[in-house]
Amino acid sequence: MESSLCHGFGVQTCADGSSYVRKFKFGLKHGLGSYHFRNGDKHAGEYFRDKIHGFGVYHFPNGHYYEGAWHEGRKQRYGTYGFITGDTECGEWDDGNRLSPETGLLRKAVQSAQEMARKGVDQRRVHEQVVRAVAAANKALDSS
Repeated sequence: MESSLCHGFGVQTCADGSSYVRKFKFGLKHGLGSYHFRNGDKHAGEYFRDKIHGFGVYHFPNGHYYEGAWHEGRKQRYGTYGFITGDTECGEWDDGNRLSPETGLLRKAVQSAQEMARKGVDQRRVHEQVVRAVAAANKALDSS
């Protein structure tokens, strides 16, 4: 019996105009991906069992953003909330609420996590370039 659940890489476009691009596991958003909500919100980062979970960046339509850790769809542990003015609040979060103000050590930990995330984005770009190059090579072989 064949399953109709999405599994692997793909694009999901919903009737409300929202969309998800990247990886699915048994029909659920899972792994790295980006979601564009119909209200203009955007999230790029990790998903687990259909929820934002792990490290990610969430952009709001008003220009604000949150960059940091998530747990089951809520800000959790360390992260930075940025305002359109350029001001930022860095600290520890629990269940979506900021608990503690930043400290030098905390800021370094968040910056380290952000740098690791950027490297992950760069690795995905390299992977995408390799996939395109392999596809072009296969096409050239098929046409010869």
